[in-house]
Order: sequence, then structure tokens, then C-alpha cells
Amino acid sequence: FGITSEEAARLEPYILSSFERMMTKGRLLVVDDDLLLLQTLEHMLTDYGFQVVIAEDIATALEKLQTTAFDFILSDIKFDYDEMDGFKFFKAVQEQPQLRSIPFVFMSSLGDGVIIRSGMQLGIDDYLTKPMDPDLLIAVIEGKLKRFRHFQKN
Repeated sequence: FGITSEEAARLEPYILSSFERMMTKGRLLVVDDDLLLLQTLEHMLTDYGFQVVIAEDIATALEKLQTTAFDFILSDIKFDYDEMDGFKFFKAVQEQPQLRSIPFVFMSSLGDGVIIRSGMQLGIDDYLTKPMDPDLLIAVIEGKLKRFRHFQKN
């Protein structure tokens, strides 16, 4: 294909993850500094047929986005031990053309209207408040994935 061995080594995990992604309803990246919540979401979403990758901080999430193909990102806004917040994470994702179209949803216990409006003005796809209704979470994910896949095909 005319690529260098370094490019091949970098692309191989991404290509493999793309094939794995086809075997599930979709691959989700879930980012939150609450490990118990991450594990709960991972188990629940896996039971619904999704492949779930978790990250406890934004730096780890950004690394995973470079090596793995994702269909959906669910992220908290406030991270206690991270200089970045969910808003900066969203902006970092949007700065990368190959990631811009991935549905991005905030989940937060911050129910302040100003914060919700700020996220919507940035361009996030949705905002869910914690504690989240599992049925609503699944409906949001499935709806956003349906739209995402429609645009990918066209």
C-alpha cells in the first residue's frame, strides 16, 4: 500500500479495532473519574451489546482515541485531578477532523442551566444529568449511533 513500517505499526491497532467494532452494536468511550460509576456503566452497556472502553481521565481518553476507533463518547464534565475538564476535552476532540463526527454526550451531576447551555452551544450532542436513567441513556446512545451511522454511509 506504499506506507512505511512506522505507519503500518500505528495503523494496525486501529484497523483491528475497526473489525472488532463491527461485531458489536458499537464501541463506546466512557470517561469519568469515578471508578465505581465507570465500572457500573461498563457492565450495563456491555450487557446491552456495546463494546465499552473506559478512561478515568482525559489524557487517557485522548490516547485511546488515537489508537482505537469509537462510535460514541460519553464524558463527565468535572474531573477532580485533571487540569482539563469535559469542555476542553470536547474541544480537543473537535480539533481532530477524523474524530469530529463521533457523537459526544456529557453526563454530569451539574444541573445548572448555564453549564448545560454552554455544552449545547459548544456543539455537544446531548447532556444527561446524574444519576442517569438507564433506559434514557440507552435510548440516547442508540439514537445518536443511528444518526452517526446514517451520515457515515452518505
